[in-house]
Amino acid sequence: MSGSYRSGTPDRQALEQAGVALPAILSATVPLARRGSGKWHVVVPPKVRWKACQHARDLVAAIDMPFLDTQADVCAKCSPIGALPDAVRGLWKAATAIVSADERARALAESTGPRTWPGYARALAAAAHHDDDTVRALLKPWLDDAEVGDQAWTALRAWTACVERSNLALAAYQAAAPAADTTAAVSRACDAAEQDRSVFAVSNALDSALGRERRYDYDHVSLWPLVRTAWSAARRQGRSPREALDFTITAAAKTWARARVRDVTVLPDPPLVPAGDFPTPAAWADAVLQAWWRHTVTAWCALLESALAPGTIGSEERVLLLVRDWPLTRRGDEELAYLAQFAQVGPAVPDHLAADPRDPYQHEPRYAVVLSVPRYAAEHALEHARHQRGRITASAACADEATAYTPGAEPGPAARALLRIAYPYLVLDAAADGLAAEPTAAVRAARAAERAVRGNQEQLHWSDKRREESRWDWISAFTDGAWTWVPDDTDNGPARQQLTDLLPRCHDWTPMRLHVESGPADAAAQHTLFGHPEDWDTRRGILRFRPVDGHRALAVAQHRIIGLSGVPHRRGAGQAGLWENYRPPTAGRTW
Repeated sequence: MSGSYRSGTPDRQALEQAGVALPAILSATVPLARRGSGKWHVVVPPKVRWKACQHARDLVAAIDMPFLDTQADVCAKCSPIGALPDAVRGLWKAATAIVSADERARALAESTGPRTWPGYARALAAAAHHDDDTVRALLKPWLDDAEVGDQAWTALRAWTACVERSNLALAAYQAAAPAADTTAAVSRACDAAEQDRSVFAVSNALDSALGRERRYDYDHVSLWPLVRTAWSAARRQGRSPREALDFTITAAAKTWARARVRDVTVLPDPPLVPAGDFPTPAAWADAVLQAWWRHTVTAWCALLESALAPGTIGSEERVLLLVRDWPLTRRGDEELAYLAQFAQVGPAVPDHLAADPRDPYQHEPRYAVVLSVPRYAAEHALEHARHQRGRITASAACADEATAYTPGAEPGPAARALLRIAYPYLVLDAAADGLAAEPTAAVRAARAAERAVRGNQEQLHWSDKRREESRWDWISAFTDGAWTWVPDDTDNGPARQQLTDLLPRCHDWTPMRLHVESGPADAAAQHTLFGHPEDWDTRRGILRFRPVDGHRALAVAQHRIIGLSGVPHRRGAGQAGLWENYRPPTAGRTW
């Protein structure tokens, strides 16, 4: 995608290519000002001047400048998007998402090279349909607007076409990828070969021959992981044993052909190469190392071929499989990536099972999904991930449900039970309560207990509403966790307006606690979810709540909400995760 100075900001050409060069966006202007020939800054109204860039707070003489054409010259700390009218802002955010998704779909359709399951897993994770709800939610308020309604419909049609292109490209990629049974057989052969202790012993001895300095050689790869990856890739693509051996030796040579011996004591005895006429002992030792690793690669490929048994795959009977730490795109997921081709049963739910120590702030959100897979794939996944506690879970009572499942259908009890292992609150459970659902007796009791411990902060907003300091005390008590917002049990209470006033003060850098009733109606439980409230639909009684670590927002029904409050400390490593069991309030409690 062609773009301007700001990352992810499309220009006119990109908008036209995606079919969202909307007049409201092309003609939009924003109030800008600058000193001399410096960067432009966005000028905001005085009442929200505290939100402005520090270099723009004393700028008042604004000029309406074209929104698109000035992006490259606007200060990086300013927010020209925030200065747009609401309708144009919504169209712009939707158009940005459409351009990005369109670029990914076209790149996938035009890509060349081998089709692999790790590649498919990455493409699936970036597919446009994941953002369908978000883009439609951005456009929905403006579809009936008198001024921009036609443009919103144009954007919606462009988005629908983009999703279709993305799905077609995914389907074509999947059809060209290796067969699932071959992939499972190859992976099983690699796991079987690793049971031979001599494999890692020889691999470690080869590494030792390179000396301790190899720890600082970041381009070095140990021989066994390299052989496993190369041989697996070749065999999954349908290459013959001889072709797989040649490919593996070629791949290993890229690293090991330059290797030099630093410790001759670990070389094989007797040596594989006679001393001969080598000019120096070092040259002879290097020749021994080259012969050693090539001989080892040949022996390991023969071991892998003997362990490969494509004719003994197993049953095609369908079972349900919970896969956590999804999508399968991280290093180490190559052997399980082929699971991405199977039908997903139900939604993806937030998960934090396997936090990456290299990613302590969870920049890449991880999910959990339930898949309908053949039994041989489930058995292989369980065996392969046996050392990753909780990563793979199969349902014991799922065969009939998995067989009857069709894409797009509502998941059955077995699939929902698996999903609740990863995340207790499912939107499907609340939707099953019906449109006119009322809070249960347990929710009403929990709400009453929350109201009882709010103390004097309860009246700060409503009895002293005209006093600004009292209003700020009330907001601070909410964000600090001393005052909990509790929904009304009836339709004539003040809570709906309260939350409307409170949400603008809920910032992304401070997580909130949402106490909810989770689970099916006949076996409900209570949990606390950690995340960020995004918006509050007072008409439908729906709170969009985005779990921490960048997950997609959930639609939480009001009749399932017990309360919402802040966290008095910043959530960090080792503190509360995505959710925990709900703790009933006690008088004078502290968090």
